[in-house]
Amino acid sequence: MTLFGRSMIGTGQGGETHNSFRAVDPVSGEKLDPAFFSASQAEVDEAVRLSNQAFSIYSRTSDVRRENFFGRLPPTSRPSLRR
Repeated sequence: MTLFGRSMIGTGQGGETHNSFRAVDPVSGEKLDPAFFSASQAEVDEAVRLSNQAFSIYSRTSDVRRENFFGRLPPTSRPSLRR
C-alpha cells in the first residue's frame, strides 16, 4: 500500500493543505515520508455527510451480509458485529 499523506474521503482523496505533519520513527527519531496533510473543514463535512449516508444503508443490513462483507478484511481490521 502506497501512502500519499492525504485523507481518504469516500472514493476520493483530500487535498494538500498548509497544515502537515510527519510520522516519527520511534527508535531513531527520524521524520518519515510522506508528510500527512490535515483535512480541511470542507473535507471533514463531506466525510461526515458520506458516513451518515452509508450508515443509513448499513444499519438496515442483516448480520449475515455484514459478516460476508467484513469477513474479507484482515482479522485485525474487523469490527465487532455483535449487537
